[in-house]
Amino acid sequence: MVRSFGVPVAVLAMVACFVVGATASAGILDASGEPDPAWESDAMLLWLKADVGFAPSAWTDQSNHGYVATQSTPAEQPAYSATAVNGTAGIVFDGNDYMSIAAGPSGQQTAFFVYKDTSTASWATPLGTSYISGGPGDDTGGSYHGQSNDSGLFSATYTDNRTRSGDNARNGMDIGDGTTTPRPDDWAIDVHVATAPLVQTISTVGSDSLTTVPSRRINGGIAEMIVYDRALSATEIDQVGHYLEAKYSIPTTYGTDLVSYWTFDDGTSADTIGPNHGTDGSAVAQGAPGVIGQAPDFQGQPGNNFNANITVPAGHTLNAATGAVDAITLEAWVQPDDISTNTYSEVMRQQGPQYKFISFQDHGTAIMFQLEGSYIKATGLNPADFEDGDWHHIAGTYDGTTQRLYVDGTEILSKDVALNLSTSAPPAFVIGNLNLGSSYSEAFDGRIDEVAVWDDALTADEIKHHWVNRQPYTTRLLPNTTTHWDAHTDWDPTDGIPGEAPSRAWYYQKLSSGQYTDLTNWGRHSWWDGGNARRDPSGYPVVGPRVGDFDHLESTVDAYILANGLDEMDLIGMHPGSSDSQTAVVTWRNPLPGTNEFFFDGIFWHIDDTGTNGVDVSISLSDALGLNDAALAYTLTGLNADTMTLDASNVSLPDNAPFGFRLTLDYGDEVHFRVNARGAHGSDATMFGCRVALVPEPATIAILLGGLGLLRARRRRR
Repeated sequence: MVRSFGVPVAVLAMVACFVVGATASAGILDASGEPDPAWESDAMLLWLKADVGFAPSAWTDQSNHGYVATQSTPAEQPAYSATAVNGTAGIVFDGNDYMSIAAGPSGQQTAFFVYKDTSTASWATPLGTSYISGGPGDDTGGSYHGQSNDSGLFSATYTDNRTRSGDNARNGMDIGDGTTTPRPDDWAIDVHVATAPLVQTISTVGSDSLTTVPSRRINGGIAEMIVYDRALSATEIDQVGHYLEAKYSIPTTYGTDLVSYWTFDDGTSADTIGPNHGTDGSAVAQGAPGVIGQAPDFQGQPGNNFNANITVPAGHTLNAATGAVDAITLEAWVQPDDISTNTYSEVMRQQGPQYKFISFQDHGTAIMFQLEGSYIKATGLNPADFEDGDWHHIAGTYDGTTQRLYVDGTEILSKDVALNLSTSAPPAFVIGNLNLGSSYSEAFDGRIDEVAVWDDALTADEIKHHWVNRQPYTTRLLPNTTTHWDAHTDWDPTDGIPGEAPSRAWYYQKLSSGQYTDLTNWGRHSWWDGGNARRDPSGYPVVGPRVGDFDHLESTVDAYILANGLDEMDLIGMHPGSSDSQTAVVTWRNPLPGTNEFFFDGIFWHIDDTGTNGVDVSISLSDALGLNDAALAYTLTGLNADTMTLDASNVSLPDNAPFGFRLTLDYGDEVHFRVNARGAHGSDATMFGCRVALVPEPATIAILLGGLGLLRARRRRR
């Protein structure tokens, strides 16, 4: 595959691809990186895109065939939006809109759709075709006929069998026959390749062909559709898919170097990226809770059960995963029950001489990563650290010069070595065991999830990204640039951070009895929806700008905002709890790869005058996931003490504490802002705001990373 780091996104969107068959060719993209309408003698049948050729009454085809989609009734005309798809143009269809194509094309086999549809309308589809009383098993249904009530992308009854039997994907991820995958409710690229060219004529856009029934129209939008008269190859799919990914800032697996990926979320061991599907042994139970979705449970005890395995047969394509240079990554999540009893517990293994494996060894006291004749082995481990009921991430990489082993996002061992990885026909690749039949077993006992093979060496930041965020491997991590960061304008935590969706830079935690209770589901926005981040969701916003009543309806709050020039700042309300020593924590996690310097500028402001005990506020720094937390000294932060007491009702104590400091942070490092209750409920209400700027170019990229923009008049408060 062509390597690409993808494009940042502010909202998680989806890309779906439907593909069957293959024709080898080159040049599907022109020199500018866009699809070439003249490729293979005008094989592109139709190309509608929002940024060129659209008017509400006529949408002009950009292929060389010159079709036009029209709508003469104003009330049924779709509308242009310059920023519909992550800041890129799209056409809005509101559930009442559609367009017609007179004497449209037929013979379509591969189709790409960039669209979304939030309706549950029966039979709706972004591209409608004629059909002749289609039924299961025949080839006379509609090419892309929607399912009733959005229970599937394609109707199991009325869609052409050549469509239903084709290859279907979303975000480059396989979605089976499409009859059980609903239409995307956020922007997606769907691609389909039928088993043979379809005979139906394309006749409508935004609706099925029965346009007299408004309930068959999509409610969402269409940004681009590209239709070809043949089945594109996997490489061609990847090229067009990556063009769409880059254009619309949609994360996909196109151009990711991801060769095979077993998610197990559908209750099978199917490869969601490639053809390397696994077969479950009798001691494997699918459907256990996974680190993401579902996972197989390997019943490797008692007695080294040789049936505890998932086998990808010999002759698979994983040996081709070394690319033009000898580089590869193996990774998986594991949740062991018992790695102490068996001498060896395999996570994944391909036998020699073409060895590829990661395994626990020596009764769980070591982990080995081997490629062909070279291995690295981390020893002196405690198996109890892995048998703790949590999920652990293990990865091995080779970049052409160095072999590395990672555990839970951290490199624990490496060595320099020159390898010439084989691309010849390989033996079986086995997950959870080795493949020596009933004569010998190295069975894993527990659950394994999200197994992946890449044809490149993931970087240390990318490995850490997978560990920290616990998200599907849908895109490569972005390089260390700042050009994609948007200025802070009415940021909504549900929208995510550009380049980091769906995780966030800011999230909320509560500390109770000295322990974290993570309310964020690994970086998501639970603090926006609940927890102690706000007491009354209908009463006031957590994130501003906020000029209005706050919690106790104190008029002094608004007066303070206006008097100090803070009317444009954004705030979070923090309520530690009803008893002493309960703590509310807002955490900022560095979302940028690599090492960067940041400037933090903000304020704690105690606004509760109903009690006399007040609150203590402090700032601390930790490694990723809150480990090794250490208080930041007041000499760095600008607070008056390491832990500072605020009390709005006590004139001897301040009611606000501004701060400002610089920190050099690695990807995933966290800064924790704490408010600790010092007495009974009623004296804890505190507001917090903070602006975070990347230091290198503060004049141009002082970007508000997390949505807590703060205090233009900070110097006036001092």
